[in-house]
Amino acid sequence: MENCVETDRLMTREQWRSCWESYKPQAIEKVFFEDFLAYFPTGGSLIDIGGFPGQYAAYLKKVRQYDVSIIDYIILPEVIRKVEEVNGLPPGAIRCIDADVTTFSSPMQYDLVISLGFLEHFKNPLPLFRQHIALLKPGGTLFASIPNFRGLNGYLQRVFDPHNYRMHNIEMMDIKYLDHICRNLGLKSWKIAYCAPGDLWLEKKARERRIGMITMKVLHKLCSLFLLLVGKRNSKFLSSMIVITGKV
Repeated sequence: MENCVETDRLMTREQWRSCWESYKPQAIEKVFFEDFLAYFPTGGSLIDIGGFPGQYAAYLKKVRQYDVSIIDYIILPEVIRKVEEVNGLPPGAIRCIDADVTTFSSPMQYDLVISLGFLEHFKNPLPLFRQHIALLKPGGTLFASIPNFRGLNGYLQRVFDPHNYRMHNIEMMDIKYLDHICRNLGLKSWKIAYCAPGDLWLEKKARERRIGMITMKVLHKLCSLFLLLVGKRNSKFLSSMIVITGKV
């Protein structure tokens, strides 16, 4: 595979570790991509790339009974065990591969490969997309999501958390850009869509600033009211996520 060089990373290992060391696992009963579960295979094996702390793997284990694995170069076993516990899963239900996915290779292939909030942390995501495809069985399904920082949620990040904003590849948060990548990957079929309208967030440190927290809550309430009046509507401005699903 075409390796991703170290300078392509927009976040360091130490920054990731700092993010997760204070993580408090909670039971996951609902996910932002529920509307897209119809594209997922009904069973089989799954790997979540950049999947620590394993909350999405735990959810999909519960609702779809997949044989789940995660790969990440930050794996804290005590956090994984807690994620399993609060989600009613036995110890070891989530298989963990402690490795750098940018150099990882494996003879194992999966029915479903997902990555949720991973690809946007690289300047050149194409080699990572290819790695996703390499881990799929023939006929397997790819599902990936990235945040949409070209809309309202991006405004929040840019103003109240510019440090976090800079750790993301804004260029790739574009439907046409992602469509071009999917064509280069040789997928048999694919769908790219905006997702999670009005779902605004700030990271913990930004939320600790009163003005940022107040602004986020006000905008969230205005979005909720608007969506209540006009119905759930995804758009570049309102949606906080972009999802990509495809078949090989």
